Amino acid sequence: MSFNHFSGSASLTTAEVSINELFNGGFTEGAGGLGKKIIQLITGQISQTELANWIMNAYESSMIGDGSYLAGLFGPNGLGPGMTITGINQADLRAFMNEDNNPHPNGGPNQYCPDPLGCHSGDIFHPDPGIYGANDTFSQRGYDFNRYIARELGVWAGIPFLADIEHYQDYAWIELSFTVTNNNAYANVTTYQDLVLQLQSFEHDWMTNVMPSVTNWTAQVASYNAQYANWQTQMQTALTDAQNAYNAGVQDLQDHESSWLAQMGQLQQQAQNAFDAASNALKNGQGQSNYGQLTGQVLAGLNKGQLIQG
Repeated sequence: MSFNHFSGSASLTTAEVSINELFNGGFTEGAGGLGKKIIQLITGQISQTELANWIMNAYESSMIGDGSYLAGLFGPNGLGPGMTITGINQADLRAFMNEDNNPHPNGGPNQYCPDPLGCHSGDIFHPDPGIYGANDTFSQRGYDFNRYIARELGVWAGIPFLADIEHYQDYAWIELSFTVTNNNAYANVTTYQDLVLQLQSFEHDWMTNVMPSVTNWTAQVASYNAQYANWQTQMQTALTDAQNAYNAGVQDLQDHESSWLAQMGQLQQQAQNAFDAASNALKNGQGQSNYGQLTGQVLAGLNKGQLIQG
C-alpha cells in the first residue's frame, strides 16, 4: 500500500532546514537560526514581536550568516523593501524525509520505509502503509517531532513477522506565515494625501482670491470698454459739431467778406462820383469863390457810401 506523505524533496522548497542544522548550536542565523527562533516562540521563550524583529533583521542582512540561505523570505510571498512584519499568523516546523538523498533506502518502497519487503499495519481488516508519526510538527511533539515508526515486514525461520522500527526524519519544513505592512505604500498614500491637501488649498485660494479678482477685472474691463465706446461716440459727435461750427464760421466770414467788399466797392464809386463832381465844379469856376460849399458837397457824397454796421 502506498504512503501518502508530504512532498519530500528539499530541492523543491525554499523553506526547509536540515535537522542537523536545526539542533546544532553553531547555526544561529539563516535557516537554522530561524528554526531555533520558531522553537523558542513555540516553547514560550520569545514573543511574536521578537521573532518578527529577528526575521526583519535577517532580511536586512540578506540572510548572510552561519546558517543555510533561506530564499523563502524573499520574493512576492516574502518580505520586500520597506515592509514591516506586524503579526505572526503561523510559525511551526514539520518533519519530513528528504527524498533527494535516497528515495528508496535499502530498496524500500519509499524514503519512509527502508525495507525491501515493505511496511504494513498487520491488520487485514484495516490495512495501512505501516508508517506512524511521520510529518508531525514541533508544536505537536516537541523536540522528537522528527521521530516516526515504520512497521516493517520481516521473515524469521520462514515465518513472516512485523516489527516497529524507529526512524528519524532528516529535514523540517519551516511553516511560517506573517502579516506585513508596506511602509512604501503608506508613504505613497501620505504623499498622495498631501498632494490632495495642496490641491484643495490651491482650489480654495483660487476660488477665494483669484477668481473674484478675475471677475472684478473682467467687470472693470467691460465697464471700461463701455465707457470707451461711449467716449468714442461723444468724440465723434464733438468732432462733427466742431466741423459743422467751423464750416458755418467760415461760411459766415465768407458771407461778411462778400458784403464788405460790395460796400467798399459802392463807397469807392460814390467817392469817385463826388470827386468827379468837385473836379467839374472847379473847372467851371464854381468852386473858386465858395470852397466851403464845395467841400460840403464832396463830404455829402462820401457819406452816402458809409459801411453798414452788421
